[in-house]
Amino acid sequence: MYANFFKRVLDAVLSFLALTVLFPFLLIFSVIGAFAMQGNPFFTQLRPGKKRKDGTEKIFRLIKFRTMNNKKDAVGNLLPDEQRLNGYGRWLRSTSIDELPELINILVGDLSIVGPRPQLVRDMVFMSAEQRRRHDVRPGLTGLAQVSGRNNITWEQKFEYDLLYIDNGITFFGDLKIILMTVGRVLKRSDTVRDGTSSDMDFGDWLVFEGRVGETEYKEKQEEAKKADEKYYNTNAVGSDEVGTGDYFGPIVVTATYVKKEDIPYLESLGVGDSKKIDDSKILKIAPEIAKRVKYRSIILSNKEYNEKYAKDINMNKIKAIMHNKVLYQLMVEEKPEVDYIIVDEFAREARYYEYLRDVRDVQRGITFITKAEDKNLAVASGSIISRYIFLKEFDKLCDSIHIPLPKGAGKDVDTIGEEVVEKYGKDKLKEIAKFNFKNTDRILHTMVM
Repeated sequence: MYANFFKRVLDAVLSFLALTVLFPFLLIFSVIGAFAMQGNPFFTQLRPGKKRKDGTEKIFRLIKFRTMNNKKDAVGNLLPDEQRLNGYGRWLRSTSIDELPELINILVGDLSIVGPRPQLVRDMVFMSAEQRRRHDVRPGLTGLAQVSGRNNITWEQKFEYDLLYIDNGITFFGDLKIILMTVGRVLKRSDTVRDGTSSDMDFGDWLVFEGRVGETEYKEKQEEAKKADEKYYNTNAVGSDEVGTGDYFGPIVVTATYVKKEDIPYLESLGVGDSKKIDDSKILKIAPEIAKRVKYRSIILSNKEYNEKYAKDINMNKIKAIMHNKVLYQLMVEEKPEVDYIIVDEFAREARYYEYLRDVRDVQRGITFITKAEDKNLAVASGSIISRYIFLKEFDKLCDSIHIPLPKGAGKDVDTIGEEVVEKYGKDKLKEIAKFNFKNTDRILHTMVM
């Protein structure tokens, strides 16, 4: 019961409380880190997580405070690690403060407080089937291996401790013991700074160093690592994505598309990818070409409808789930595509997604939820582009209807234009064309009262 239910509940509650209490310190370290690292204070990296139902590891982004800057040499190559690890970064590692942002990973369910530490994706492909059993459970912020030597034990010993943690049975008191031991080691700064130990190397590098893997096999495995999530790419797939959820003005648009393997080269030639990374002029050019090539279904939710639904206490993720389900179900029923995967860019956990749909009669099942899916599957990317195209067209119609050039997004310029809308048409018009629950509304109306 603990391992299957209460452990996740405790993870969510404790990480939320920790983030709430530590928020001022996280903010301070973020500001200091921005100066110390001369840029983004955060570092993210893909890591393998708990296995999905199909037996493959879910890949997620681990969040940490950056401990190395991005200084490069004269030809643009990153300097060696030891030259990029400055005093501040070394201190972050020695105190384990660099790990604090991982509380976010725990809160959203990527990590647990206690579990096998998530290794690199490229390490995963060098593991045996037995060693990959460590991914049968959610990875952890700390684990048995970390309190049993951390960087002073070999890779094989680390994996043995990981499996020992699983095989001995996951219990509350066992986890509590590991947490208390972790706190003690952090306070003593034991085994916290990597200093030339065998486990300092990536697992694959260590295998080469030990003579257990040859250079040819090493290179082949590295290529395999790069393609860890590419099985979703070269496939027949239906994918969906949404646009407009972060815009104060303009509708929410969700599109599902059916992309066959034979469509992939053509879509690649158009430059299909995540619409957020493509400028609007290119969106307007390539979206009609995509629409000619693939089957798709779209749905538009006006802000008037959005506000009505929000008035009924339906949150944004539930609205998105309902919209995604509708276009996916329509496309699957009407076109009857032969697909390997039905993919949605993950905005909610699978269980929560279907919980949002409990009152919906026709529900599309068999969905694979993938983080950053628009980068991994062209059906999702095509859905993103077509949705953006429709959004832009609807946005232009909205601007023409009120004779005011509306800004996109939800920044300060939006507040200024919002005030102009209220002055010209009144509060009711703003509620018709804007997402009224956004904080922009309070700022706009507060300014108007003053």
